[in-house]
Amino acid sequence: MKRILVFLIVIIIFLFIVIPPILPSRCIHIHSNVPLMPKDVFEEVGSLYSVYHPKLPVKIQRKPLNIDVQYNEKVLGIIHFTNGDFSITEKGRIISKTKNMINNFYCNFASSNWNEDFVALFVNLNNLGIINKIDKFVIKNKQIAFYDKDKIIVIIGRGDFKKKLEEYIKVEKLFKGKMNKIKEIDLRYQGQAVIEWRKE
Repeated sequence: MKRILVFLIVIIIFLFIVIPPILPSRCIHIHSNVPLMPKDVFEEVGSLYSVYHPKLPVKIQRKPLNIDVQYNEKVLGIIHFTNGDFSITEKGRIISKTKNMINNFYCNFASSNWNEDFVALFVNLNNLGIINKIDKFVIKNKQIAFYDKDKIIVIIGRGDFKKKLEEYIKVEKLFKGKMNKIKEIDLRYQGQAVIEWRKE
């Protein structure tokens, strides 16, 4: 009986070393095309990380008391800022420019102004399938906005990006064929779009 117990303890210790369920950050090696911290990939357990059930679709190679994590975020295209060109991923992250990208996105500001609000706007545009309607991301009177391909300035403001963009889609459907007559769509007001028409 004692031999079986000792054997089981040895097996458990061996498994804990080979495939540990929790690890400190120094034992987690992340290789990614976007900057990631262990907390971005794994749930925190005090000062350690639970290295099972990652938050992102990563590939994990387990080693004794270490893991290597591989993650590559899909790159959607090149984003052009006033201070240079970068690549942009599906999650709105700005990374070093990669070659042979078909999609081009433009901004009237420097990359340092690409903040969490622009990231959330970009992600929601992509999720709603309307990212290719965007001509240029802009800051208009300190407000987050964009020009669409109809040269309409769409003022978003902050927060509720999904709801605001759904309202923009409704306006597009409602005024189909007349969008070239619209100058501005202001979506800062809850549940409604304020439209300014072009002067004849």
